[in-house]
Formats: sequence, structure tokens, C-alpha cells
Amino acid sequence: MKSRFILVALAIITSVGCNNHKQALEDHSPAGKIFRQSCAACHGIDGEGLVIGGKAVPNLKKGKAQSDSDQRLKQQIEDGGKGMPPFRFELTPDQIDDVVRFIRTFQTADNSPKS
Repeated sequence: MKSRFILVALAIITSVGCNNHKQALEDHSPAGKIFRQSCAACHGIDGEGLVIGGKAVPNLKKGKAQSDSDQRLKQQIEDGGKGMPPFRFELTPDQIDDVVRFIRTFQTADNSPKS
């Protein structure tokens, strides 16, 4: 009986986690596709950031990524820096603008956007 409870609990936890991951993967917008191809390897499919080579990659859902202006985010994407490669030669200015708008979709209720 105890093992059945554990299996049910694991199934529920797994399905909730997969559902959130599935929603992020199902964003078929051009910006979502660019994010998955160019950003998710380091920032994670959900924007929460990963640890690569012992260094934490910034979380795009909160903190500086959400408090910085759109222009500052655009500059970071274009120029790179602090371990991030520049994307100015891989993405067009319009694609970079789309990625900035996409990052803003990660925003939580307690963050306010800055233009």
C-alpha cells in the first residue's frame, strides 16, 4: 500500500513538471523557436538558467533580466559578455527584438517591465 502511494505521488509530480515543460516546448512563435535554438541551451527551455561549467547562467524569469530595460537586454544579446556569446552576427535586429519580447513573457506577477 505504501509503495502504491509513492508511485501515485511520483506520477503526479512528474506529470506536473512535464506539463510545464511541454507548454514551453509548444510555443511555435518565431521568437519561441529562436529562443529554443539560440538561448535554451544555456538559459533553459523555461528561462530559469542552467549551471554550465560550474557557473550559473542568469535566470531570465526574475532579477536583472526582468528589471533591465529592453535596450539593455538587446545590447546583451547583440554583444554578449560575461560568458555569453554575441548574437549580432547570428540573429537579425528584428529577431533580437523578438527574443527580448519573448523573454518578457517569462515575467512573474511581482516584476514590472521596463521599456
